[in-house]
Amino acid sequence: MFLSKKLLNAVDCPDDDKLESILMEIKETCTEEEFANLLNKSYDTSKNTLLHLAAKNGHKNNIRLLLSLDASPCHKDFMSRTAYDLAPNRDSRNIFRRYMAEYPDQFDYSKSHIPSPLTDDSS
Repeated sequence: MFLSKKLLNAVDCPDDDKLESILMEIKETCTEEEFANLLNKSYDTSKNTLLHLAAKNGHKNNIRLLLSLDASPCHKDFMSRTAYDLAPNRDSRNIFRRYMAEYPDQFDYSKSHIPSPLTDDSS
């Protein structure tokens, strides 16, 4: 319970280093499977994951961090919305699209609602 609160406070905080520090500390003390479960579990009654919460708050660096640690952009909340769907502005949504362009095989993006990859060459 304490760990969940700590993570939720960190993901809600605009201080980019706070979430990374906590996650790196946790990653050292658990298995890969436990860490993946921690990243992708629902943290509230709306079935929001850490990535949903970071996206909803528009915390671009936290979105990128969570994706890089394998937080899936395909999980859906109780209204079938992905984290991408909750991103409040173009800059936040473009983090997902740029990540998709850089790592096209990391996730099954067809389930993520991310419309297309975004590269510097994209218009």
